[in-house]
Amino acid sequence: MKKVMLTISTLYGGGAERVVSIWANQLQQQGYDVSILIYGRGEGEYPVSDGVKIYTVANTYSDYQRMGYIKRFCRMRRLIKNEHPDVMINFLPRMQTWVLFASAFIKTFRIETVRVSPWEVCKNSRIEKFLWKLCFKVADAVILQTKEQGDYFGNRVINKSIVIPNPISDQCVKSCRSGYTSSPRLFIAAGRLTTQKNYPLMIDAFAKAYQKNPNIRLSIYGAGTGLNDPYPERLQKQIDDLGLRDIVKLEGRTNKIIDMYLNSDGFIMSSDFEGMPNALAEAMACGLVCISTNCKTGPKDMIDNNQNGFLVNMRNVDELADAIVFVSTMKKEEAEAIGNAARNTILSMCSEENSKRKLMRLIDNGELS
Repeated sequence: MKKVMLTISTLYGGGAERVVSIWANQLQQQGYDVSILIYGRGEGEYPVSDGVKIYTVANTYSDYQRMGYIKRFCRMRRLIKNEHPDVMINFLPRMQTWVLFASAFIKTFRIETVRVSPWEVCKNSRIEKFLWKLCFKVADAVILQTKEQGDYFGNRVINKSIVIPNPISDQCVKSCRSGYTSSPRLFIAAGRLTTQKNYPLMIDAFAKAYQKNPNIRLSIYGAGTGLNDPYPERLQKQIDDLGLRDIVKLEGRTNKIIDMYLNSDGFIMSSDFEGMPNALAEAMACGLVCISTNCKTGPKDMIDNNQNGFLVNMRNVDELADAIVFVSTMKKEEAEAIGNAARNTILSMCSEENSKRKLMRLIDNGELS
């Protein structure tokens, strides 16, 4: 039985964390000895099977932040050395860099993953960017979410890479909203409240769209990066200043996002960059009419414009507003056809079975196909 360790900062918050929980559960069910290494525990973690071991550098993420660098390194290296996994699958730049050094001279098959647009990683630090790229140069294998992400790396990385789209949960596969009874009017957005997602653009565009169609509403699900993060408060002020307090709602984090999709008509994503957005994939799987900015990377691989959803140029408030108005005035039959096409696309691309099969071949035999 192969021992597989997945590493990531936390088990709550975003798409990468959700993928870790899905892959860990899948591999454990297939008989692998699975563990997850994280900085620390926190509220709202994605569910993990009882058979999956969870190791923490500190008890909580807050405790980890107060821990000195040397203590972090020693604790992480000791955990890796004691577990001594046959395979390590590493997620997100900071953790990947820590693991690069903490696992030095420990014999293991190391797989690095790309979870965001690589052009946007560590843009403000040349040293961090260099160390992150080094992780991929010395890795045994690399998992990309989309083929486009490979364009960032040289042949040395591309030749040992495999594209495995984010898996969607079995709940998504089994869930699909009922047929549209009217034009779409209830819109939803989901994702961590960070500048990457460009929620100010979404809110401004929705304000413009609301002037043309006062029947529409928007619910935004997600939370900021911590208790003192000012970003959600700034978004709420923007909503209030636009007079949209009863029209656009910041709903916070939810563990029942699929239920929220099923009670909505349309999905909006206004990101400046992505990896392969889980929220968009889940909304498409649930049969919603989806609108997304055409950012790097992911949306163009998922949405065939005007066929199974709608793509608009990045940071273009008027285009996004027009798309919202267009969707909100579609006939119910048109909306249902777009939603069904979106669901069929994602079920084919991102099924758990497809993801699991590729992942297991990579773990067992190093296969890159």
